[in-house]
Amino acid sequence: KRRAAARTQATSPAEQQLPAHEEDQGQDLVRTYLRQMSRVPLLTREGEVAIAKRIERGELRITKAMSRSLLVSRYLPELARRVDEGERTLRDVVVLPDSELTDRQLNNRIKRLVGDTEKVTAALKELGKRQARAKAVRKSRRKPSVRTLWRIMRSQIEISHAVRAIKFTLVVRRELIEKIEGAAKALQQAERRVERLKQSTPRRKGQRATPNPNLKEARRDLADLREKIKEPADDLNAIQKSIRRGVLEGDHARKELTEANLRLVVSVAKKYVNRGLAFLDLIQEGNIGLMRAVDKFDYRRGFKFSTYATWWIRQAITRAIADQARTIRIPVHMIETLNKLNRAMQTLTRDLGREPTPQELAERADLPMAVVRKARKIAQTVVSLDAPIGDSDESQFGDFIEDRAAVNPAEATVAFDLRRQTESVLEKLSPKEREVIRMRFGLNDGAEPTLAELGEKFSLTRERIRQIEAAALRKLRDPSLSSRLSSFVEPKQPRRSGRGDETPVPEEQGVA
Repeated sequence: KRRAAARTQATSPAEQQLPAHEEDQGQDLVRTYLRQMSRVPLLTREGEVAIAKRIERGELRITKAMSRSLLVSRYLPELARRVDEGERTLRDVVVLPDSELTDRQLNNRIKRLVGDTEKVTAALKELGKRQARAKAVRKSRRKPSVRTLWRIMRSQIEISHAVRAIKFTLVVRRELIEKIEGAAKALQQAERRVERLKQSTPRRKGQRATPNPNLKEARRDLADLREKIKEPADDLNAIQKSIRRGVLEGDHARKELTEANLRLVVSVAKKYVNRGLAFLDLIQEGNIGLMRAVDKFDYRRGFKFSTYATWWIRQAITRAIADQARTIRIPVHMIETLNKLNRAMQTLTRDLGREPTPQELAERADLPMAVVRKARKIAQTVVSLDAPIGDSDESQFGDFIEDRAAVNPAEATVAFDLRRQTESVLEKLSPKEREVIRMRFGLNDGAEPTLAELGEKFSLTRERIRQIEAAALRKLRDPSLSSRLSSFVEPKQPRRSGRGDETPVPEEQGVA
């Protein structure tokens, strides 16, 4: 009993309200998510600033490490050329404002990017010249002067500052990091291969090692790779370690800031329930907007993170509703028009006590009538034919819709029986009479040719065709044959005579 009481006191009020079977089996995903979310404490203003500074420190560490890599510096002119020639967009390469830029502004940004990369290229050339001088001095078995070494270091600093001045996007930064990691890994593998072949080469005491062609090839490959990368393996490894430290520091800080504001996503998502997406889907889309806000948050502006993140969360949720809620996607601007009309309709319905007319809606929303009609037409929902009807899943909505192209089984049976009886009756005629009757009344293909056309086909006169038809009809009027078809003829309504009495019409005449 004491253990049970202690367990009850340890659980939160939200957990105590959950049903036992849902708590044990985890069937209610929403409550499980909310319970886990509530375990993370809220952040104060000072806590948000501290985490934002950690994110900034991690980003700065990554940027500094990348700017020290000559591999990155040599790749920048190629990247700028692709942007200038239109192979890549400027927004994919550098960070731009969220608002749309004009063509003139984009061209100015591209020129600025090309100018920054030209500065990097010029600094690289100057560094190459100074390193070549220092190398020539070393070959002469002298030490480079302090002035030469200082100039080399100064060129490296200039390159680093020029690279750090370019604000790359996360996509490009990931590409540059992959280039550094790939080069470091290739150098490590080449060096390990040389060491492995050196150890495997047999060597006797007091004698030179036996020449190994594989070792020569491995050394040649390593030299070519070093010439291609033009950066020592130790420097690449140090840059790689610094980048990893910055990534870990930034990711941990982002995770803390995101988890502490998950409640904000839930509070915003509640306002968009019953808009076409499930509550969990709304939360997930809001979390995407929250992560975007974490990446763009600037603590120096003085406002709280929740104030800034609310807009991004709302924007992500509304865009997801516009893209996924309907079977037929509606543009975002039309969704905004529909929301405006819905607000106007709610206000007018409350004020007038009735449903407003389209003209009243247009006046209240300050929209043209054509836009109101178009929006009301678009607002019609799409119903799935497989939607269940009622509580059971046995009947679907499509079962209650008339199929005008479907054949009535009773009518199909009657038509089949009529064809069968007609064929049996026509068998009593001669072949020529049977063919004339078939063609005259369109029993073959539905076409009903004239007597003259039949005469041309059979090479007979029009009068002879008429006589054959009359003879065949006399045979068909025989009661033994006409009785087979009389059941397929609808009875005619009795005609009224001049005296007002009704005169019945025998069915045999209709059959004939």
